[in-house]
Amino acid sequence: MTAENVTRINHTFCGIPPYCDYEAIEECWNTTIRDCPLCSNAGSDAVLTYILLVATFIILGNILVVASVFVMKSRSRKTQDLVKTSLAIADMFTALHLFSVCVPYIVLTPQLTFQELNQLVIDLRQSDVAKAMGTVLLFTYISSLYHLLYMSTQRFSAIYAPFRYRNQSCATILRHLAVLWAVVIVGSTFALWKPEYFQIQYKPEMFQFMATVGENEFSVSDAIALSILVVLPYILMSGLTFATAYSARKRLRQSRRLNRVESAEHQETSLIKVTCAMYLGFTITVVPIVIGNFLLMAQYLKCDNLSAPFFATVHTSTLNGILNVLIYSAFDRTFRQTVRKVFYRMCRKSESDNSRNHTNNIRLRQTDSKSPKFNRAQLTVKL
Repeated sequence: MTAENVTRINHTFCGIPPYCDYEAIEECWNTTIRDCPLCSNAGSDAVLTYILLVATFIILGNILVVASVFVMKSRSRKTQDLVKTSLAIADMFTALHLFSVCVPYIVLTPQLTFQELNQLVIDLRQSDVAKAMGTVLLFTYISSLYHLLYMSTQRFSAIYAPFRYRNQSCATILRHLAVLWAVVIVGSTFALWKPEYFQIQYKPEMFQFMATVGENEFSVSDAIALSILVVLPYILMSGLTFATAYSARKRLRQSRRLNRVESAEHQETSLIKVTCAMYLGFTITVVPIVIGNFLLMAQYLKCDNLSAPFFATVHTSTLNGILNVLIYSAFDRTFRQTVRKVFYRMCRKSESDNSRNHTNNIRLRQTDSKSPKFNRAQLTVKL
């Protein structure tokens, strides 16, 4: 067996680009992936197009959320709008991560041979780029999780402690959000605390940097810390969401029985629906990742067949960045009204500019018509 064949067998990466067959590692070890017959150029273009569309829609959708908050002038929803704006900014980091990490490596990969791709994975392992981008990826996940946990806490407080909830000031909400962002930023560096347990490396099947478990075994304290950081917030969010939804449904039935409908109660019910829908959407986008890792541990997924499933599951979770905008559009009537107001103002501004230009043209024409003309007959009489 030649040294080259040994290198091919003992390559560093497990998954490969999702549009290639696993046999391409050996067949195209010294051939660029673009020219490899076992890799699909159409698949590469489809992956790039998908990532670009998702990132673009996330940016535009969340910019629309922030713009609608500035247009909205309802004082009763001012504290809620602060949370909505904070979540929109957090979701934009998902799009920025896709643009700055996934897109460049998706473009670069077809230009490499599998030998060069193998060396790239080796060079980037535990590098400064890997640590930074792995931290950003974890940040995009836990920022959404912690914002949804805070929103669930707010809805729970509105049901079980309404007086305290209604007396919250904007300064209080801003302090809460500052603490939330601090926890998210510190928590996203968790993989850097224990380099002996975690290795951050580039994953060519997902075009992202992810923290993987190293050779050393987890200690009990590290497992507990990771559970508190990632698992416990989701459990708390689930409990608060279900308790709030149950109480809101019970109160709504009582109100219907008494033929009493209050605007404040109707508004709070709408917000609870939005929170429940966001919780459900977050769960739907994250569950595939959990299932994929379970299948990997159970060895149903191996190096030769994990690339496409893992790309699909990981990048399904990025849809959570645009899912919240769709939920606002479906369940939040006030958001729909403000979005229409935003577009109306934009259209009215363009129409007013056109009408202003048209008016100026008319005035110029009238001024020209009123200007004195040269009369030869009058000039002759005067002479």
